[in-house]
Amino acid sequence: MCTGIHKDYLILRIGKINAQLLANNKYVSDMDITGKPMKGWVKIAPDGIQNDTTLENYIKLAIEFVSTLPNK
Repeated sequence: MCTGIHKDYLILRIGKINAQLLANNKYVSDMDITGKPMKGWVKIAPDGIQNDTTLENYIKLAIEFVSTLPNK
């Protein structure tokens, strides 16, 4: 899994480095569903996705990261 929706948020598996790079974005936060943040995952607030291009860029980032992971 590399992307999805949780409540009103877009969730993305982008890896620790990419998550750190996006940490200063006010619309991006750690994905924390159970009270414990999931490393390498972020959630994007609805206001952080202004247009289709922004959404596509976030999804591409997730796909690029997940494609580097070993098969299970």
